[in-house]
Amino acid sequence: MITRINLLPWRSEKLKVQKSLFRNQLIVSSLSGVIICLLVHSILQTMQDDEIKTNKILVQKSNVIDLKIKEINQIKLNQQQLKTNIELIRQTLNRRIELIQLLNEIPTLIPAGIYLTEFVEKDSEVTFIGKAQSNKAVSLFMKNIEESLSFTTPHLREIKSSDKTDTPIFPNDFTVSTSHIIDYNEQLNAHK
Repeated sequence: MITRINLLPWRSEKLKVQKSLFRNQLIVSSLSGVIICLLVHSILQTMQDDEIKTNKILVQKSNVIDLKIKEINQIKLNQQQLKTNIELIRQTLNRRIELIQLLNEIPTLIPAGIYLTEFVEKDSEVTFIGKAQSNKAVSLFMKNIEESLSFTTPHLREIKSSDKTDTPIFPNDFTVSTSHIIDYNEQLNAHK
């Protein structure tokens, strides 16, 4: 007698169990994959949001820095304008001192027999226009100018007899021009 064993139901049950196990594993792995993808997406989205916030903060700080740079540039511009104004004031004060020295020295240059009718200064060019008793007085005036610390060599532009008879004591009109030496103190030290 031969025993017959029917293995088919056992195999079909094992196949069913395997298929069910495979299906369950497939579902679990699919769900796990979806969950992992969602977690990764969530993490990446959080990182992106953090980067966006950081960029906004950086842009705000950059704008604040730009405003401060503009303020600094404006302050530098104001500072430069103030320096320019200070330099102009200093030049004006120096010019004022030079004019005072010049005006103080002119009476010492004028000899007897001369009086000035006009004194013109343009840049460093100085022109004396006046009346003289004689040509000798004009020569002495030019000699005084030449020896002066404030002026360079004088040039006689014109000397002529006056057409008017209202000044018989001073019959000659003259024009003498010279250049004003700007730095009086340097000239003074050079003559010592």
